[in-house]
Amino acid sequence: MSSDNVAVTLYVVAFLIILTLILNTNTISQVQISNDNLVTNSHDGDDYFSKYFVDFTGGENEEKYFIFITPNESYEVHGNVRFYGDVEYEIIIMENVSVTSNGTLLSTFNNDRTQPSGELLSFYDPIGISGGINIWEAKLGSGKTSTGFTPGLNYNFILVPDTIYAFNITKIAVQTGYVDFDYFWWEEPQ
Repeated sequence: MSSDNVAVTLYVVAFLIILTLILNTNTISQVQISNDNLVTNSHDGDDYFSKYFVDFTGGENEEKYFIFITPNESYEVHGNVRFYGDVEYEIIIMENVSVTSNGTLLSTFNNDRTQPSGELLSFYDPIGISGGINIWEAKLGSGKTSTGFTPGLNYNFILVPDTIYAFNITKIAVQTGYVDFDYFWWEEPQ
């Protein structure tokens, strides 16, 4: 056997031993990372989600809104928002807005089904949105003509407690279309 074959055989055997050790380990360590500017999926607290789609049947510049009302100071909400669209859309997320009416309460679910549905409230079609500051803007979609759903925008946020966030989705194209909207979050007690 040549020295090259021996070296390859030793590497393969070492790899298989390490792989066996990893697969036979019964403990999983969770690393907690603490940094105000970092969002990770390693967390304490419960996981929740709100899923919805918006049907755009009007013309160009048709707008739809969602709002999220974060809980008081006793919870910190870390979220991941995803949008998928079939024609061109503009999406703006505004922080610290006011509304005259919250709109229709959206269903929220706990991922493990063992807890109530969380402290964060989500609504569709609120009335009288005013104030706030734009914290995020993006374009989404395949352009002025529909070609099917495009890969979604997927961003993480740490939300300010006791605040209303508005998600404004404006259809830029003339054609009818849909936006699929996912919001996943977890709430960490403070």
